[in-house]
Amino acid sequence: MSASFITMQRTAIRLFRSVQATLSVTAILAASAALFSYNLLSAEGTASSLVELWASSVAVFLPLLAAFLGMDVWSEERRTGMIDVLLSTSVRERSLAIGKFLGVFLTLTFALIVSCAVTGATLLYYAPQSFSEVRIFSLASAFAALLIQGAFWCAAVTAISAFFTHAAASFCTSAILLAALPRALWLSLMAFSPSGRVVYGNFPLDSHVEDFASGVFSVGATLAFLVLTVLSLFVASKKIASLRYRGRKAVSFRAMTALELSLAVVCAVLTALLAMRLDSVLELPLSPKNALSPRMRQIIADSDDTVIVTAFLSRRDSRFRTTARQLRALKRLADPLGGMSVELRYVDPKWDIGPAAKLVGKGAREGSVVLESGRRCVSIDLTEGVGERDMVSAMRRLVKPPQRKDVCWVAGHGELRTDVYGSWGMSDIARELAREGYRNVTVDLSASPIPADCAMMVVAGAKDDYSRAELGKINEYLKSGGRLLVMMGRPGQGGVSSLLPSWGVRPVAKPLTGAKTLSGSDVVVSLFADHPISSALSGSRIVLESPLAFDTAAVVESGAGSARIEFTPLASVGGDAVAVAVERGADAGGDLAIRPTRIVVVGDGAFVSNGALAVRSCANRDFLLNVVAYLSGTDAIGASGVEPHVLITGFDRHSRFEFTLVHVLGIPLLFFACCSLVVFVRRRGK
Repeated sequence: MSASFITMQRTAIRLFRSVQATLSVTAILAASAALFSYNLLSAEGTASSLVELWASSVAVFLPLLAAFLGMDVWSEERRTGMIDVLLSTSVRERSLAIGKFLGVFLTLTFALIVSCAVTGATLLYYAPQSFSEVRIFSLASAFAALLIQGAFWCAAVTAISAFFTHAAASFCTSAILLAALPRALWLSLMAFSPSGRVVYGNFPLDSHVEDFASGVFSVGATLAFLVLTVLSLFVASKKIASLRYRGRKAVSFRAMTALELSLAVVCAVLTALLAMRLDSVLELPLSPKNALSPRMRQIIADSDDTVIVTAFLSRRDSRFRTTARQLRALKRLADPLGGMSVELRYVDPKWDIGPAAKLVGKGAREGSVVLESGRRCVSIDLTEGVGERDMVSAMRRLVKPPQRKDVCWVAGHGELRTDVYGSWGMSDIARELAREGYRNVTVDLSASPIPADCAMMVVAGAKDDYSRAELGKINEYLKSGGRLLVMMGRPGQGGVSSLLPSWGVRPVAKPLTGAKTLSGSDVVVSLFADHPISSALSGSRIVLESPLAFDTAAVVESGAGSARIEFTPLASVGGDAVAVAVERGADAGGDLAIRPTRIVVVGDGAFVSNGALAVRSCANRDFLLNVVAYLSGTDAIGASGVEPHVLITGFDRHSRFEFTLVHVLGIPLLFFACCSLVVFVRRRGK
């Protein structure tokens, strides 16, 4: 066996039997698990993947783990004098350095495997729905990125340890140089440059791992890490070799060693910079074939237009790579559907002056995605990224005629308003409806009648009672085939609650049994009926704040023929309906003069307020869009609940706390206990 293999074996065995190494691995497992749990909760509802979150959480603590494991690979031998015994043999210093490095790297790899297995097992138990989206190839790519970075950290720690006789000094130096200093410099850059994150992107080491997890392989970054790893091993071997020579006769040798190290550092740094400058990116498709929502697939299949999609931003912009990857995935998934032809273009405002001027002339701004079809042009701002919902809305406006139907929001009784931008306003959902082609109209029934072109009416969280005349207007509107959406939070107190029983809906205030919650006062609803509004939301969830329940009124049982009222519980909790739909006139048969009356009632007056929509993991927005489409009769395609590949864990408050407790404390402590027991048994056996 070679000297490198023997040294690696001894180093790895010593680390595996060391309580200190076990404690350090346990601490890093707990810390990375805590960061992963935090990132998981923060990223819920975004396009982040579980693999990216896990890899980026582990990458933060990887330098510290390497510093723990390799802090005494040389320092202990230098302190005890064993280094002189090693140097007195015929073994080359390079073999010793490689063996030490491989021993530390093997232990670090074992820790990564444990972290991956623990995280996967915990998610599989507590969030099987989200774990089903994990792809093996993406996991292997992220693991490879962590190994590439881990190899450099282990080599650097091996080199740093050769300069110290105390393990504590070696660890502190490694932790400062490899972990604290780079991130401190980056945070300083972000602090002094308000737009730094947009210009420079995220921390490069985190971006490297996230890119690998998403299928973007940077050849330049990989070569740079390999070059720096070789440099670290070269420094370690030269430093150990210099210990052979002492006294005045070694002055010239030490000077030559210092010169060699200086030249090696300069050469390695220049090579790494050149590799990064001439970076070549290899992208592998990791998106499944069904990544497009039903709405997107139907829009693409039903249109025969040619749509030019342009990424209008600098190639140095940190958002360019992500945006370009999303657009390429869109084209790759859209081509097999036929119908719409998608062409991709990239316009850099600094280099493509002519195309950039044309886009600006059409009203586009830098940092946007521009969609063009003929003379029509729609742009999507990249301030908050571009999701599939934005692309669906833009393509729909581009290739389909605008609907231009009026959604009348009743005002004057304490309702939530569409022109309020605070947490209790409705500006976000009003803007979403405008993107879908609707016109938001405010109506005061005390001063004016219901407009003749009103497609539907909305009563959003009314606090005061409607007058008898106002209720009469609404009742006559409904009798003539009108459409009404009522969002209410208090039974019998204000609004149109007194009108609802005559149309088959009876609000009931009672505790909901078996309800899950996120904050303690809200209710998570995940049981949906087979209805045009809610069938597409299967697998999603909506969040309602202290919702009302609804029962059927007596009028539902007495109607017949065209007067028959159909009552459908759209969303239920433990058998209690918290959102219902009623329809009268559905059995009119061939009588085209009778337009069915439709009413939808939701037991939360603010479930689509700006504050409620900030919970990105819920489908409240899509539920309301489906309601508006159903009531106005403008779209037969229901929204898909949440966008494809949006991270949804399904945690409520109890399961979230239990997952964090088990993942951060329970499993790391169990790992430490098992490893300590193994070490104790082996030592006692000796």
